[in-house]
Amino acid sequence: MKKEIVSSRIFIISVIIGLLSINAVFPQVFENPYAEFKSHDDLTIIQIEINKNYTLIDLSVENKLESGGWFCVGKKVILKTSDNKEYSIIRSENIPECPDKYKFKFAGEVLNFSLYFPPVDPGKGPIDITEICDEACFFFKGVILDKKLNTDIRLFEKGLEFYGRGDYQAAIKNLKLVLEEIPPKPTHVYGFSYYYIILSFLKLDEKNEAEQWFEKLKKSDLPDRQSFISKIEEMKVF
Repeated sequence: MKKEIVSSRIFIISVIIGLLSINAVFPQVFENPYAEFKSHDDLTIIQIEINKNYTLIDLSVENKLESGGWFCVGKKVILKTSDNKEYSIIRSENIPECPDKYKFKFAGEVLNFSLYFPPVDPGKGPIDITEICDEACFFFKGVILDKKLNTDIRLFEKGLEFYGRGDYQAAIKNLKLVLEEIPPKPTHVYGFSYYYIILSFLKLDEKNEAEQWFEKLKKSDLPDRQSFISKIEEMKVF
C-alpha cells in the first residue's frame, strides 16, 4: 500500500508542469508554494511575491543540530522559469553572503530570510531556484505558482496521508474538497482524488458510495479519466 501511494505521488508531481498561462496582474502572492523537489528538508519557502519591481522569495531554515549549525547564501542564485529563462539574484536580506555564515545558537532555532530576483511572469511556473556554490548548496525544483493547484495538492497529500494511516473517512473528506472545483486544464491530482475516494469507500465496505463516485468519474470531463476508469475496472468490484 505504501509503495502504491508513493508511486502515485511521484506520478502526480511529474506531470504538474503545464500550468495555465495567466495575465500578469500585480502583485501576486503565493503562500507556502509546493515544490516537486528540494535539497534541504529544514528549508522552507514561506511565500513568493511577484510585483512589477521584483520577485521576492521569503524562506525559513530550522537548525536541527545541537551545535555547529550554520547557513548562508552564495553570491550566485538562479531563478529559472518554465520557458528556460534564467534570472540572477539581486540581493538577499537577513542572511550572510557566503563565505560568511549565520551560526545558529541552539537546536530548533529558525532563521527567516529573503531573496530578491527580477520580476518574472507568474504564468511561467513552475520555477526552479538553484544556489550555485561549492558546499551545502540549496535548490527547489518545480515550485508551483498557481494558488488553487497549490491548495489542491496540499489537500490531496493530506488525503493520501489519511488513506495510508487507514483513516478512510478523513481521506474522503479531504479528497472531496479537491474535487469541489476542477480547473479548465486539470492535472492528474484530480483523477487520483476520484480514485482514492472510490478505494476509501471500498475499504469502508460502502460499495454503493464507491459505485456512485465511479459513475461521477466516468461522467467527468477529466482528459485522463479513462486511465483511472481502467484501474477501477481491473479490480472487478462493480
